[in-house]
Amino acid sequence: MKKTFLLLALFCASISVGQQLTMEQLENLKPRNIGPGGMSGRVTSIDAVHDNPEIMYVGTASGGLWKSTSGGIKWAPIFDKQITASVGAVAIQQSNPSVVWVGTGEGNPRNSLNGGYGVFKTLDGGKTWMSMGLEKTRHIHKILIDPTDPNTVYVGAIGAPWGAHEERGVYKTTDGGKNWRRILFSNNTSGVADMVMDPKNPNKIIAALWDHKRDPWFFKSGGAGSGLYMTYDGGENWKKLSEKEGLPKGELGRIGLAIAAVLTQASVRLRPRVGVLSTGDELVPPGELPGPGQIISSNASFLANFVSACGAEAVDLGIARDVPGAMLDAVRRASNLDLVVTTGGASVGTHDHIVSDLASSGQNALNFWKIAMRPGKPLISGNVDGIPLIGLPGNPVSTAVCALVFLRPAIAHMAG
Repeated sequence: MKKTFLLLALFCASISVGQQLTMEQLENLKPRNIGPGGMSGRVTSIDAVHDNPEIMYVGTASGGLWKSTSGGIKWAPIFDKQITASVGAVAIQQSNPSVVWVGTGEGNPRNSLNGGYGVFKTLDGGKTWMSMGLEKTRHIHKILIDPTDPNTVYVGAIGAPWGAHEERGVYKTTDGGKNWRRILFSNNTSGVADMVMDPKNPNKIIAALWDHKRDPWFFKSGGAGSGLYMTYDGGENWKKLSEKEGLPKGELGRIGLAIAAVLTQASVRLRPRVGVLSTGDELVPPGELPGPGQIISSNASFLANFVSACGAEAVDLGIARDVPGAMLDAVRRASNLDLVVTTGGASVGTHDHIVSDLASSGQNALNFWKIAMRPGKPLISGNVDGIPLIGLPGNPVSTAVCALVFLRPAIAHMAG
C-alpha cells in the first residue's frame, strides 16, 4: 500500500512539473455568478421621503443599505464601505431628507444573524457616513426622529440575543448624536422589540421591551423584563402598562406596535364638514347684488340646521350670486370641506363651471357629484375629482324634501 501511494505521488508530481499554468491559458475564461440568489438576505427596515416617495431606503440583514430614486425600479448599494453590512433600522429626517440615520445589527434574533457597530448618519443622502456612537449595542431595531427637533433622536437597542448584555434599551440624543443617554432599561436580557412615536405629540412614545435568549438548540421568549412602556415627556418618566390597562397577565413575549397617523382631509372624518352657500336668489330681485344683513337667508339657516342634524359640521360660506367665479371663490375660502350645498337653485351651467375649475386646480376631496333641481325632477351627473356640490331649491319646504332624499344619505356615507 505504501509503495502504491509513493508511485501515485511521483506520478502527480511529474504531471505538475510538465504542465505549467500560464496566464495566457486563463485569459478567455469568464467568471459567472454561482449564488447565493438572495445576496442581501432579509429586508429589515424601509423608509421613504414623504414629499417624494420615489426616494426610498431599504436596510437588509447582511447586505447593507440600498437606495432607490425611481420608486424601486433601480437600486444602488450605499453602505458597502462601512464596518458592518447588517442594518437593523433606517430613519429619514423628513424636514431634510438628505439626513438619514442607520442603526446597525439586525433586530431579529435568529440563529444566523450579523452584529452591528452602533449608529451611523449621513448628511448627503448616503454618499458619506459618520459613526455616531452606541457601538456596544450590537443590534438596533428602531430609530425615531423628533419631527419638531431633528437633533432629538431615539434609538431602540434590542441587544445581543446569545446572553446577558448590558447595552440594551432606549437611548436618546438631543444634540444630533454627539451625546447619548439611556432613558429606558429593564434588565440585561431585555431589549427593544418595537417603539413608536405619536405623530401629534413627539414627546409621547410607546416602547415594547422583550426578555429573550437565543441558544443553538433552544429559544426563550418572554420573562420578567418584558413589558409595554409609555412616556409623555420624551422619556424622562415612563409608565409600565399592565393588566390594569387591559394587557394580558403573566410574562409577555415580543410585542409589535403601530400608532394611527394624524387625520387629514384625505382621512375618514367622523364628522364631515359641509359648506352652506346661498346664491341669494330668494333674497333680492334679479340683477341686484345682496347687501349687508342679507348674507344669511331663512333658507340657508334652515339648511345649516339640517346639516347639523344630519351629523355634519355646517360651515357658513356666506352668499354668492349665481356666477361661477363668485361661487368658486366662496368655496375656496373655506378649508377641508367634504361637501358644499347651495340654496336658491344654482343653475346647471354654474355647477359645470365650478366642476371644471375645481378639477383643474387639483383640489383633493371626494368625487364631485352635483344635484341641480329642475321642475319636477333632480339632475344628477358628474364624477370629477373635487368637492361634492348639491344645489337645492330656494324655499325651506323644497330644501327639506331635497335634503332628506339626497343630503342625509350623502353625509351618512362620508361619515363611514
